[in-house]
Amino acid sequence: MLLSRHLVPLVLAASVPACAISYYVMSRWMERFIYRAPIGWRTFFIATFFVAAIGIITVVLQSLRTARREPVDSIRYES
Repeated sequence: MLLSRHLVPLVLAASVPACAISYYVMSRWMERFIYRAPIGWRTFFIATFFVAAIGIITVVLQSLRTARREPVDSIRYES
C-alpha cells in the first residue's frame, strides 16, 4: 500500500496531458473522414483506469516477489 500510494497521483498527473494531446490528435485525424465517431470522456477515463490498474498490479506483484525472497540471498549479492 505504501508503494502504490505514490503511483496513483503520478499516473493521474501523466494522464492529464496525455489525454489532452491524444484528444487533439484524434480530433485532427477524424476530420479527414466523412463519418466521424464522437470522442467521449469515458474513453480517456477507462484508459486512465486501466493504466493505473496495471501499475498497481505490477507494484503488488513485485512487492510480493521481493517479500517472499530470503533476506540472506539479497545481502549476499549486495556486497
